[in-house]
Amino acid sequence: YHETQFPIFLSNLCSLTSLCFPPITLVVRYSSLISSAFKALFQTLISSIKPIKNNSINLFVCGPTVYDFSHIGHARTYIIFDSFAKYLKFSGFKVFYLQNITDVDDKIIEASKKSKKSINEITKNITKVFHEDCESLNCLKPTVEPKATENIDGMIKMTMLKEIKY
Repeated sequence: YHETQFPIFLSNLCSLTSLCFPPITLVVRYSSLISSAFKALFQTLISSIKPIKNNSINLFVCGPTVYDFSHIGHARTYIIFDSFAKYLKFSGFKVFYLQNITDVDDKIIEASKKSKKSINEITKNITKVFHEDCESLNCLKPTVEPKATENIDGMIKMTMLKEIKY
């Protein structure tokens, strides 16, 4: 998080930890706050997961739209999915974790106009800060992190398929 937001983030961390499950190093210090209901939810999810092939799980998670700094709501999302991926790995599954970066969007174009910076400059900077934020939260790096701008042709082809509805 941006330096000016970090104290706010720390003051809200305790409320977040009740939603998280170890093995997040940052959260382990607060393990007494982790509710048994949340642990039961993970155990229920894990017991009902049936991998199709080779004990492997594919986890596809929407990543950030990189037009502005992240906030505590974004952190909650990434901590939850990171916790889930870690717990799947801990439970013996092979996890393929894909998280996209949306680097083309109306909000990015608007931020570019407002700041008089190029879209590329904004998205590179915010993506870098996002990665720093995730590292400070002890989130693992996804297996793959595709950018929207690098996959537009594939997205167009996918929307043209009759079987896929978006």
